[in-house]
Amino acid sequence: MQTALPDNASIGAPAATTRRAQASPIARTRQSPEHGARQQVGTDGSRPRGTDYVTIPVAAAMTGYSPKAIRRKIEAGVWLEGREFRRAPDGHVLISVKGYELWVERGRA
Repeated sequence: MQTALPDNASIGAPAATTRRAQASPIARTRQSPEHGARQQVGTDGSRPRGTDYVTIPVAAAMTGYSPKAIRRKIEAGVWLEGREFRRAPDGHVLISVKGYELWVERGRA
């Protein structure tokens, strides 16, 4: 017995588009594992206006450095507290977006 295909179906073509393919390419929401807050992060790593400090996972998404590499820069003293990062009252490390940008422009490693 032969099964009839709909008129618009072709052999070997995907049956339906996946949900991921239909998602907006402009921005996605990222869950921060440190505190569970949802933040908008653009596909180009852009951030919402007025965001001066971001958590390490968000900074990793923005900069391309891994969270481990960011922590190592802090531990090694490459990034200084008060300039490239700060500690929040609850102990979280927050990366200064402006401090990071100045560090890149200075060219210090």
